[in-house]
Amino acid sequence: MLKLKKEKNKTHNFLCWAGWLPHQAKPYEGIFIKNHLEILGQLCQLRVFTVRHVKSFRFKNSASLQSFGILSIWEIPYLFPFKFLGYLLIPLIEFVKATRSKKLIGFIQYISFPYLIFAQVLKIFGLKKIILIEHWSGYTKVDNRFYRLPAWYRSLLKWSIRSCQQIFVVSEFLKHEMISACNVPDVRFTVISNVIRMPQKVEIKSLNPRSVQNFKILTIANLIDKIKNISLLISVMQTIRAQIPGVELHVVGEGPDRLFLEKLTEECNLQSQVFFHGTVENEKIQEFYFSCHVFALLSNYETFSVATAEALAHGRPVLVTRCGGPQEYVTQECGVLVNPGSKEDAVKGFLFLYDNYEKFDALSIAQYARERFSLEKIKNEFLKISF
Repeated sequence: MLKLKKEKNKTHNFLCWAGWLPHQAKPYEGIFIKNHLEILGQLCQLRVFTVRHVKSFRFKNSASLQSFGILSIWEIPYLFPFKFLGYLLIPLIEFVKATRSKKLIGFIQYISFPYLIFAQVLKIFGLKKIILIEHWSGYTKVDNRFYRLPAWYRSLLKWSIRSCQQIFVVSEFLKHEMISACNVPDVRFTVISNVIRMPQKVEIKSLNPRSVQNFKILTIANLIDKIKNISLLISVMQTIRAQIPGVELHVVGEGPDRLFLEKLTEECNLQSQVFFHGTVENEKIQEFYFSCHVFALLSNYETFSVATAEALAHGRPVLVTRCGGPQEYVTQECGVLVNPGSKEDAVKGFLFLYDNYEKFDALSIAQYARERFSLEKIKNEFLKISF
């Protein structure tokens, strides 16, 4: 087994398939993967490739030098069978490019579905080590996407996952769900949190809702209501506005259910309390965290929730559901946990935060997040691991 080296001794070379990465159309997609790659790029030599689906019959490739290493972007047709052909051929092409001048130690796959099955073809060419870093919620029973796959596809995916020498996951919740779904030995798993970019501001001041005109609640999410349950948050707003004067809900993000949620806001007569901001550039997200009093997430399931951890990094208390990953790091010192789907719990939680807001110390919350999720913290976790 090999240990990753510090920056000056980057002798280990890895080829990496990033299942998701941020791009212009989807600036939030896979930003947690990019943050992980920033760390791995400091510890080893990386060649990363990613696949994007386009409405075209052409295969297009471009490469650029990023802070973590070479990034090769493939645009491929989204239609079957062209995309499957791409999944099969692209790893081979990238493998050839990566091994022209150096020997590969192994292959890193970010997100197993649907790509890991196709990466197995590299074993034909002598690749012995495949490492999986998983974030996909499809293995959870509440998401259920893995269980809805055809039986033959599930079998292939299980075989592919079992063939990985190491599996990294972002939460104990995801680990247990994958063990249950795929019957993988516990010893193969290592839990390493997502990396959270810490704000540059040194001092984070608490906001006292009793002394300001509005009590602002922030949520950041893809607007897919069956997952994020924004409709429940709107319903909660309808109840608490009578008890929390000047309460506002600010929704950042886009998704297929935005029109439905905006219509629901109108039906609840909340146009002056609920505001939809759409997609916000990553550089400007910080302004939303600092302007809010509380961050809220009422998801039905989450393997981690980067937005919740980011809110803590900005010193903001959170109200989140016990939906998987978040309950592993949200404590009574930094927020409130409520049951998924429970309006009553959410209402009580917001009222508790409002009445006890002075007890949540912003600097302590931010320091707690730094100790758990900072780049240096996660980097040190990777350095402890033998590859």
